[in-house]
Amino acid sequence: KIRVLTYSKKLFIWFKELRLNPVFYFENLSKKEKLDFIGGLFDAEGTLTDRFVIYNGNKNLLEKIKEFLVEQKISAYIYRFGKIYGVQVYKRKNILELTKKIYSIKFKRAFHQVKKHSWLLIGNDLYNRRRLPSARILNSFSRELRTGKRRR
Repeated sequence: KIRVLTYSKKLFIWFKELRLNPVFYFENLSKKEKLDFIGGLFDAEGTLTDRFVIYNGNKNLLEKIKEFLVEQKISAYIYRFGKIYGVQVYKRKNILELTKKIYSIKFKRAFHQVKKHSWLLIGNDLYNRRRLPSARILNSFSRELRTGKRRR
């Protein structure tokens, strides 16, 4: 849990209102701001394996994010994982399109390659590309991002 201390009443009220109604906040953002919001939310509450997933307990927020992604021609689906929900993008072309549109520290880390040997750096961990299926997928995504060509 992270806590923020502020002496600004205006900032405190703004964060409180945002926390109470994030859907309203998201709806009133510009396209670029929505993409930035999704990137930040993914960094905070998302995962990237063979699919892109953002987890959250607010299903309405995830539905608005899904609608926005569909408007951007990125197919997304909402699933329930116990008490929380997740918006998922799992088609390769949609994940690649998403990586071009949003900035995310997790994307940057996932696609950073260690060129020596056949290893892939995901987060702070090294994986052998040949042994980890999701690492092979990420390596393939990384190659497609660099070259713009899909390996057949």
